[in-house]
Amino acid sequence: AVVGVMTSPEISGSGYVLFHHIMGGAEGIPGSWAYVEGGMGALSDCIARSATEYGAQIRCSTEVKKILLVKGEARGVQLVDGTELRAKQIITNTPMHTTFEKFLDKEDLPQEFNRRVEGLDYKSPVCKINVALDHLPNFTSQPTAHNVAGPHHQATIHLGSETSDQIHQ
Repeated sequence: AVVGVMTSPEISGSGYVLFHHIMGGAEGIPGSWAYVEGGMGALSDCIARSATEYGAQIRCSTEVKKILLVKGEARGVQLVDGTELRAKQIITNTPMHTTFEKFLDKEDLPQEFNRRVEGLDYKSPVCKINVALDHLPNFTSQPTAHNVAGPHHQATIHLGSETSDQIHQ
């Protein structure tokens, strides 16, 4: 229940991650995962094509200095070179600290909101790797004979925590 978060399954709210993994699915198979054909860059390209078809302008390698506000609403950006780009809406994919602490002045945001942004913790103990093996792993806790797949081979394998008590530590 703790994939991608630095918390124990015994902490309130941590069950969401497990719920997300279980409720997800691909091609009608609950709990399964899929990969984007052409890699994640293909997904970005698809989103960019769709956005530009609806009038969005995308600028790459263009550094933003600040978000421009009009009556408290984001209505554009000022680039490092001084150019101002106005828009009905802006979209940022920078971390919240960058968006709200670098691109905006603290005085433009509610004090409680600033406090919550400052308290955000981006640390995570997760490292995901996909590997190709020449044979199935044979675990001492669930041995299988003759390289035959068992039920435990048909899911994500999490190493390093054998019990939920160990995850909680």
